[in-house]
Amino acid sequence: MRFTFIIPTYNDVSTLRACVDSLPDNAEILIINDGSTDGTGELAERLAEENARLKVIHTENRGVSAARNRGLLEARGDYILFVDADDIVEKDRLSECMRILESHTDIDMLLYSRSQDHYKNGRLHWRDKLILPVQGFLTAGECYGMIDRLFDSSVLYPIYNKIIKKSILTGIRFQEEMFILEDLEFSVRALANCRRLFFYQDMVYHQRYSVKGTARIRRMKRLEEVMNPIRDAFELLPCDTDYMETSINAMLEREIRRAMSLKELRAHYPGKVCKYLFERLKTRIWYFYRRLWSALH
Repeated sequence: MRFTFIIPTYNDVSTLRACVDSLPDNAEILIINDGSTDGTGELAERLAEENARLKVIHTENRGVSAARNRGLLEARGDYILFVDADDIVEKDRLSECMRILESHTDIDMLLYSRSQDHYKNGRLHWRDKLILPVQGFLTAGECYGMIDRLFDSSVLYPIYNKIIKKSILTGIRFQEEMFILEDLEFSVRALANCRRLFFYQDMVYHQRYSVKGTARIRRMKRLEEVMNPIRDAFELLPCDTDYMETSINAMLEREIRRAMSLKELRAHYPGKVCKYLFERLKTRIWYFYRRLWSALH
């Protein structure tokens, strides 16, 4: 049994080595250099010289979805793990997850808990722990029965909190035209092909969190650009997904408003500018509170 880590990277020269060093030793590692311009490609080649398990693939800059798809094309493992180049994993706990899969080959997907690590000036400022709501084996039907709970627990949409059996990904690829929530669309399609899953509640993955979505949100002209492929994926699940669709719509609308300039707010939401400016203020107050809480604890 072989595991393949797929690491898409673009200008991650300061974090790539720590990411690679955190991975277990008994797996294939594919670094997809997505047209980096800061020396990331050269660093990846040096890492490959140090590690025979590591392969570097250089591509033109086409985005993270295209890079992940290239990794899927090249992967030789029976199981696939996606890792972002600025994140790290808990090596011992992830190795335990891999042993679970080696002992139970009927598991199609294993999910584990993760954290969002907020950094400032290179130092960890605070950590949000996103713990799975259940532990142990679940059938696909049991997952469908608690789909809203899984969605609210942020289990479904990151791609990097999962180990996925490659055989269930036949015909499934990241939608390269999507520039936000493409991992949710992919994860839902993969879930639709699962029969048995395992939930591992211990913390495994640490995401170096930053606000990466604003520039991408500003490119969105209509919610349908994102919602149509996600809606198509939801239709593959034999359960009611109206709640998730409503929640995603509300989230996207909120993020679009946050990305707008004052002039754009006035143009798109006449009469509601003060309401939405207050919405932004509440968000900033919340972040300030979280930073204060972290400093005191």
